[in-house]
Formats: sequence, structure tokens, C-alpha cells
Amino acid sequence: MNAFRYAGGAAIALPEFDMKAGEIVVVSGRSGSGKSTLLHLVTGVLALEKASGRASVCDVELAGLAQTDRDRLRPHHVGWMPQRVHLISALNVIDNVLLPFTMGASAVASSDVFRVRARELLRDVGVAQYETAMPSTLSVGQASRVCAVRALVATPKLLCADEPSAALDRESAAAIAQAMARYVRAGGVALIATHDRAFIEALRSQSESVREIALSAP
Repeated sequence: MNAFRYAGGAAIALPEFDMKAGEIVVVSGRSGSGKSTLLHLVTGVLALEKASGRASVCDVELAGLAQTDRDRLRPHHVGWMPQRVHLISALNVIDNVLLPFTMGASAVASSDVFRVRARELLRDVGVAQYETAMPSTLSVGQASRVCAVRALVATPKLLCADEPSAALDRESAAAIAQAMARYVRAGGVALIATHDRAFIEALRSQSESVREIALSAP
């Protein structure tokens, strides 16, 4: 990719890089440098115009791709953990985690498999006791860990996380770092935007394949 421009805004320069299985790529930089924009483009949340450059995720070329096709990338090809925690208030924790799968055509066949994995991940990040709890009863940190589980439960080929430790204490952030490193050791790839140096060091303590890309503010 070369640059991205919001309507009426300044262009944000974006780096050229690739990622390989078993690697964690950390995107760092000051506020406004384009960390979130980069992740929104890679996950298909934002459209990438062909004039802005090229981006390929899981052998899918994103430039010029229609929204419906971009949406199909999630959650199996791309797991997405946005910075803003969002859970459906009418669903309990386990149903929020499984929501992306219960809406698909193969929901009946795969739901039991994903339910077992969801419970394992909820335990790993320390929120298993809230499986049947409603979002309104969770703290921001607990809800953030639930969102991490939702991003990881399909064992996607690529995990994208935007400031995953922003609402977490050190112990909870370490649990998320461990879960992400475990996913990468199993052959996944993680693209993480953060300015939290402690979280980056937690990732490095769990994985030998952490690479950092620093963005510059426009």
C-alpha cells in the first residue's frame, strides 16, 4: 500500500511489508500515524482503492474488492479485534463469541466444535466464569477479553488486533499476549497495532518472532 486518504482529510502514508506464518507484526506509532487505518484496510472494514496500492490477505487481493467479498474474510480467514469493545447486549458471553458462526450456512455443523474451543479460550484468558453472563455485567477489561476470544475462536489465518491491551490491567494483558502467542506458534499470523510498550514486551516474552513496524504521523 502507498497511502490512504479519508474524505476531506490528509493522506496517511502506509508501509510496504509482508507477513509469514508464525510471526507477530507489531505496528507502533503516535496517535494519528495510521495504525488503526492500516488494520481497517487489512481486515476489509475499509475499502482499499486500486489507486492507493495493493494488499493481499490469504491470497485475496483487497484493492477494489466489494464490501460483501471483504466481509467474507471474517472470521475464518481474518480474526478481527477492534479497539472499541462491542458486544451485543441481548446475548450472553458465549453467544456473543459464537455469533459470527451461528449466522453462517454451516452453523449447525460447526457450532459444537466452536463452542468447545470458545470455552477453552475463555478459560485461557480468565473469563470462563462469565460464559452465561450478559455484557452489561462485565467490566470493560472483561468485555475486551471476550472480544479477543471471538477473534481467535475460528483459528483464523490472520489475527488483527487494534490496541488489544488498552482496557486491560497487566495480568489480563499478559493473558491476551499468551493467547496470541499460542495462536501464532500453531501457525497463525498476528498483526497488532499498539503503543503499549509493556504489551509489546509481553509478546516478545512469549514469542521469538515479533517484528515491529513504526509509522510516522503525517
